[in-house]
Formats: sequence, C-alpha cells, structure tokens
Amino acid sequence: MKKNRKLNKSLLISLVYIGVLAALFSLDYSGFFKPIENSLLDQKFRIFQREAPNDHIAMVMIDQKSLDLFIQKHNIYWPWPREVYSIVHNYLMAKQARVVVYDILFDQPDFDRNDMKGEISDQSLEQLFGTYGNAVLSAQAIESDSGYTSTKLSPFSYPIQTKDPYPLYTVHNIPIPRFLKTAQKIGSVAIPTQNETVIRSVPLFFNLKDHQALPSLSMAAYLAYKNEPIKQIREANHTLSFDSLRIPLQPNGRYLVNWYKEAASQAGRFEHISF
Repeated sequence: MKKNRKLNKSLLISLVYIGVLAALFSLDYSGFFKPIENSLLDQKFRIFQREAPNDHIAMVMIDQKSLDLFIQKHNIYWPWPREVYSIVHNYLMAKQARVVVYDILFDQPDFDRNDMKGEISDQSLEQLFGTYGNAVLSAQAIESDSGYTSTKLSPFSYPIQTKDPYPLYTVHNIPIPRFLKTAQKIGSVAIPTQNETVIRSVPLFFNLKDHQALPSLSMAAYLAYKNEPIKQIREANHTLSFDSLRIPLQPNGRYLVNWYKEAASQAGRFEHISF
C-alpha cells in the first residue's frame, strides 16, 4: 500500500512538472515572454552603456528649420533641386569630409523648375559625386522569394557564402543611372521592424540571388570609410565574417544594436547639424 502511494505521488509530481514545462514552452512559443525579455535587454544595455559616440561622425539633418528657411529666404520648396545637395557636398569636401552618406532616395530624375532644368540640376550633383568619389547612396531592399536585383547593382553587391537559411531580398528604388555611375557605395535604407515599435536589431547585409548581398546603408558607409576590397563575406554559426572582422548575429541573421543612450547634450549623441 505504501509503495503504491509513493508511486502515485511520484507520478502526480511528474505529471505536474510536465504540465508546467508544457505551459512554459507554450507561452514562450506564443511570444508571451518576449516583452519581458526585451525590457530586460533594454535595461542591460542602459546599465552597461560605456562607449561614447564617435566624434568623427556628424548628422546633417533636413529638419523643419531647414525646410522653413529654404522657403522664406530662397523660395525653394520640398523636394529641393539636386543643385542644393551639390552646394552642401562641395562645402563638406572643403571641410575634408571623408565620406558623405545620403539617407535620401535619388531614384527619379530631378524635374524642371522656373529657374533651372532638372537635367542640369542632376548633372551638377553627378559631377560632384564623380569628382570626389565618396558618395554613399540609398536604395531599398524588400524581402522577396526571387531575390531579384538589377545587374546595375553588381559593382555595389558582394559575394556571400552562407549556410544559414536567411531570407532573400529584391532591391528597389535604385539611384538613377548618372548617380549609379559616380557613387562609391550603395546601401539599403529598409529596416524590417518585425512589428516592433523599438528597433533592436537590423540586417547588416541583405541576401540577393546568386550568392550576392547588398549592405545596409550603415554598413555601406563603414565599407566606404575603410575603402578596402572585400573578396567574400561569410555567414556561418550566426557569425558574419569578412577581412579580420567577426560580427555576432542573432539566429535570424540580424545584428543586435546597442544604441547610444539619448541625451539632451552633445555628449550623448552624434553631432547634429541643421542642413
């Protein structure tokens, strides 16, 4: 009798244990713990934030102040003619900027205005890109089963060797031919959000067909700054490798971002300059 009671008690404990485990696995699979995990991750990053933003990087912002000033003083409305960017690009070169990254899509030719032909406006910016050879331009990579991309992007994509089943992307909103011809690098501005309000991770490269990959805009900026040839990129065991770099990735192939903390002063962020 005592033996049976012990067996029944052990069986009951085992069943409860299995039930609890099943419930936990079910909750984890449904994403129940995801907000808690994200909150803990955010808190950890805040506590262990040590690195200061690189003072060699400045953000030139097209803010409301810029838009208002161009209207009031120059009678120039958005979208601005490309000649405006030519003037600023030339100014940045005088200030010895090493790389200029445009988080703007130049995928359509400029249009005619009262005082300027769109073609002439485009030509002025093309000449600056060609003269200095340090412009990083934007396109958009969108997830697609085909992974199709234009052959025009061949100079800006990289051979990639991957053993991980990451999704393929198709590239849209490619810069117009005259800018493609003179750009140093092209990068994707698209950031898949995974339905999150806070962006915690980003792709560094977007896999295309034929074992090619297009860098994100930030990675394209890094590659332009280094200005060194890359023979091949490798993705294996959740690690991205090229040259001497070994970058850890999440299981979905994205890079976990430890953002610089927000601050009202310049000490806690990149330098911001109104256009």
